[in-house]
Amino acid sequence: MSNSKFWQGQKGNIIGRENEKRFYEAIASQKDLPNWFESLLKPEDGSELNKNGVDFLVVIRHRPRLLFVQIKSSKRGVKNFKRINRELGRYFSRPIFVFIIREEYYAEKIKEMFIEAVEEAMKRGFPREVFYV
Repeated sequence: MSNSKFWQGQKGNIIGRENEKRFYEAIASQKDLPNWFESLLKPEDGSELNKNGVDFLVVIRHRPRLLFVQIKSSKRGVKNFKRINRELGRYFSRPIFVFIIREEYYAEKIKEMFIEAVEEAMKRGFPREVFYV
C-alpha cells in the first residue's frame, strides 16, 4: 500500500468517527424526536455487531424493536459497504439504515434525515433491507 493511500485511509477513519459522533449527538439528545423513538445505543468495540459494520442500534417502540445504523461520509464509502456485504454474503437480520453524513450537515439536518428514513421504513412494514439515506 502506498503512503498516500495509507494516509487517505487514516483521514477517512477520522472523518468517519467524527460523523458517527455528530450523528450520536444529534439523535441521542432525544430533543423533539417522535414518540416512537426510545434510545440510541453503540455496540461495544469488537462485538459481533461492531465487526459487521453496525455503528448504532436504534431502539424504537414498534416491532422490530431494534434497527441498525451505519454512518458513511461519502458515496464511495457506501459503495464499499455494498461491495463488502455482497462479497461476504452478509445478511442483516434487521433493517439497516446507511446514512451519508457530510461535513456541512448540521444536527437538525441529521435528525430530519433520521426521522424521515425510519418513518418511511415504518410505512413499508420494516422490510429487512438496506436503506441508503
